[in-house]
Amino acid sequence: MQKVDFLIVGQGICGTLLAESLLARGKTVMIIDDRPMHPSASLKAGGLLHTYTGKTYSVNPQYALWLDIAISFYQQLQENYASTLLHQKSLILFQHTTQLKNLNNAQLRNISDHFIFNDSPGVIEPVYQLDVAKLLQIARQRFFDAGCLLEQTFDDELIQPFPDGVMYGDMHVTNIIFCEGTSAVRSRYFKSLPFVMNRGDILWLSIPNLNTEMVYEQKLRLTHRYDDVWWCGSNHQWKYDNLLPDLDWEEAAMQNLAKWIKLPFTLLQHDVAERPTTAGQFPLVGFHPQHPAFGIMNGMGTRGLSMAPFYAMHFADVLCGKMNTIPGYDHQRFEKYLQ
Repeated sequence: MQKVDFLIVGQGICGTLLAESLLARGKTVMIIDDRPMHPSASLKAGGLLHTYTGKTYSVNPQYALWLDIAISFYQQLQENYASTLLHQKSLILFQHTTQLKNLNNAQLRNISDHFIFNDSPGVIEPVYQLDVAKLLQIARQRFFDAGCLLEQTFDDELIQPFPDGVMYGDMHVTNIIFCEGTSAVRSRYFKSLPFVMNRGDILWLSIPNLNTEMVYEQKLRLTHRYDDVWWCGSNHQWKYDNLLPDLDWEEAAMQNLAKWIKLPFTLLQHDVAERPTTAGQFPLVGFHPQHPAFGIMNGMGTRGLSMAPFYAMHFADVLCGKMNTIPGYDHQRFEKYLQ
């Protein structure tokens, strides 16, 4: 029998950051993840972090708190992984608004050479772009090398609750924490939580010679990934019956790009990801009130990359007995869904 403090289901951004937080606190962890059979939606995220919100692009104090913690967390991972994961950039918004800063002369010359536009663009600085795919890839290899990653599908039938924890097959764990994204809607313990699923389409484009120090947004957002490859997206569909590429959206997106970008570009690939979120973007973090050995960290929504470090750090402290509750979190609302 193998004894482990925590079994984490899923190695997306939530599972990875929670595992790193627990390992940093000296706990033993085992992660179960069935990639590449079912790739994490985190791998296809745009990766942009900033504090602005709404049509007025005002700074949200809560977002500012999350961002400060997130930047520190990701910078620590950069040091641990000996790899650059976070890039500071300028977000160019191709729309006229008095709330945004004006572009400087160099920025204006650059986008005038590369884009077609009528209104005076604005700029948000700083914003941060996280290389999510690189982070998850490095973390996965580190977990695998440390012997704390099982590349297999989690099986509910192998769970046997005991007074002092849970048996999963031949593994004894104190807690099982579900961080597996969309699969949580089928969980035996957490399927009553208010998940709202949506799907998003993204395009991968080759755009040589476009300035990689900026992120560009006009209906669509363009963020640089590597070489001359750019992420372009995304849409949100709340009603759907499959995860096939939306060819109508692709055609409309390519037409919009042709009217916007002066540079030649090529479509490389069209991807689709299913994302778990909740009404009101309420994150789902905590224990099942009737089954306290089972916890969840999920439903982070569109701000997940900014929020996840805050919740991973504090949930790890709760799991390790260093605090009773996550600061500012509505635990009563979370438990209400599970009564």
